[in-house]
Amino acid sequence: MRIDFQSLPKTIQDAVIVTEKLGIQYLWIDAFCIIQDDETDKAREIDCMRYVYENAEITIAASRAARVCEGFLQDLEPYGRESSPFEMRYRDLTGQINPVVIVRKWMDPPLNYLSERAWAFQERSFSHRILDYGSRCVHWHCRTHMDCDRQGGKCDVEQHDGLPWIPSGLRDRGTSTVDGWHRVVHEFSGKLLSNTQDRLPAIAGIAEHFGSPGRLGKYLAGIWQSSFPRGLLWRVSSPTKSSRPGSSTLAPSWSWAYTAETVSYDYHEYSIPLPRAKLIRYSINRQVEGATYGRVVAGDLTLRGFIAQVSWSEKEIHSRDFEFTQESSTIPAKIYLDVITGPGNGTGKICAYLLILLSTEEEWDDGVIAGLVLQKRPDHKYLRIGVFEIRKKWWANHCRGPGSLERSRGEVTIA
Repeated sequence: MRIDFQSLPKTIQDAVIVTEKLGIQYLWIDAFCIIQDDETDKAREIDCMRYVYENAEITIAASRAARVCEGFLQDLEPYGRESSPFEMRYRDLTGQINPVVIVRKWMDPPLNYLSERAWAFQERSFSHRILDYGSRCVHWHCRTHMDCDRQGGKCDVEQHDGLPWIPSGLRDRGTSTVDGWHRVVHEFSGKLLSNTQDRLPAIAGIAEHFGSPGRLGKYLAGIWQSSFPRGLLWRVSSPTKSSRPGSSTLAPSWSWAYTAETVSYDYHEYSIPLPRAKLIRYSINRQVEGATYGRVVAGDLTLRGFIAQVSWSEKEIHSRDFEFTQESSTIPAKIYLDVITGPGNGTGKICAYLLILLSTEEEWDDGVIAGLVLQKRPDHKYLRIGVFEIRKKWWANHCRGPGSLERSRGEVTIA
């Protein structure tokens, strides 16, 4: 098979030129090496992406190209396209004539587009050597060295923003911990995707890295079985009205991949978390059978724990300080919703269920209870709509005596 060089997009043309100049015989381009309209082939190759980049002689990163048609070997415009710089000369105190470049005081800094793309996240994580064509210069990254083609071979620290070649959760390659995975999820979830359905496939290589030692248990749509129930307590950092893609998504509501926003795991408040719910069973329906780390069509989790039915005013929806009510009981709590609006029942109230997942070891006056905020579907399964925190002393005071908040222990299936 022969591919006409002139018919290739400019960025790929430039990658071919660089590969030839480096004396390397083969070039991997995922758009060509993966059959794009074959979901089975895509799923199989995505699960192997870790090995592609780990075994590559070098990875070429076209960070300065916003689109594949732009290329990356063109002359740089270090002061921006709209800056209109001009050069003048002056005589310094030693009598030497020196140039100075005058530019606008305020200008948009050039972008390193690749650093913002989710698909490039694992490429940087596993590549041993990266030749990065950045917006200001060409960077070289390897295991022990970082350099650039500027005079002196150094860039300002701010010019490396967004360019770390390995995420913090993977810095210790000898371990695969749940906390490390949660750091990776936080860093990855802030990256851009053209297709929100690719949340899980775009991190599949890193997931495979964490799963290979076998210490974290089953991989369930972005969450490890060994991290239950703590792994379910992710938060949407900045909820919006469109935080959830809705029916077009390919992840269950309990997975962080169900939202298109940045998520985080805030454990500083749970110094010693004690599980209060147990995973009974799970069912994961993957788009391609056998693609453990790829797209998920649907998934159910069944947990056993304490659950209480509550409601709150729709007027409180923009605040994190809520008062849950049930008949005569009122509980002040913090709630972190996945979206900034929620479905009401037409009465100005939003009805939901609290499922306790964990508590801290501290005494009742200082301890915290945390869990999921759920809504019940007509089929009696539940959907996650957020997470909550309640001080132990408040929960205890409102779960005793007449008019106390009803709670029952049972099984809940979350879709």
